[in-house]
Amino acid sequence: MVYTSSPEVQQRELDELRNAVNCAVVLEKAGFRLDRQATAQRSARNLKFRRDNEAIIVNHDGKGWWDPKGDGKGDVFTLVQYLDSSKNLGHVRQELRALIGRSPTLEVVERTKGAGDRPRRDPAELWNRRAAPGQGTAAWRYLTEIRGLSDHIVAIAGQQGALKEGPYGTAWFGHRDA
Repeated sequence: MVYTSSPEVQQRELDELRNAVNCAVVLEKAGFRLDRQATAQRSARNLKFRRDNEAIIVNHDGKGWWDPKGDGKGDVFTLVQYLDSSKNLGHVRQELRALIGRSPTLEVVERTKGAGDRPRRDPAELWNRRAAPGQGTAAWRYLTEIRGLSDHIVAIAGQQGALKEGPYGTAWFGHRDA
């Protein structure tokens, strides 16, 4: 038996899930815990959650989120897919249905380092998470328009894995020698 529903019914379910599931609940299910110290330093409206070396900020009363060290941001649907990119919309809907009605526990992360210490992130991991700049991106425009590099050189450097686009349109250059 094939189950089909109208686009209106599907959209209604998406809207219901978006409104009924708090991003903090999704993060807690994935092992993130509230960093009360970092949250208090900024704003009670932006809750910072941590898991190992990862951090994600929940905003808009739990309806939105963003990754302060990456490009990720959005609603509860994009958060589930950000945490597990193998999930399609059907998988995401299944997961969110199970979370309807839950409230975040806001369990606090235990800090083991002194105040102000930040865990060191692996440069190779950061590098591998980034893509080469594409034509029209901020890094591409900076390199070609401001620094005067030709489009051809920027494209070749990206294809050879020597150039990546970092946060806020920065250009990252890989070094392979000693």
